[in-house]
Amino acid sequence: MRSQVIEIKKIECITRVYNNLTGAESPVPPISFNLSFTDYWRDSPRFSYIELTLFITLEINNFLK
Repeated sequence: MRSQVIEIKKIECITRVYNNLTGAESPVPPISFNLSFTDYWRDSPRFSYIELTLFITLEINNFLK
């Protein structure tokens, strides 16, 4: 029998907020992504979208039994 184990080693998230009028990145400092941040800014007339970049590092181990 063959089994596979996938272990998530690291997850990083970069959040950028863009101004919907100029397209410029917001001058706010980098912050960790969380749902409360998204919910707070979603209805804001000043910013139109949030860009998230995820970096996921996986380790895959195959086992033969």
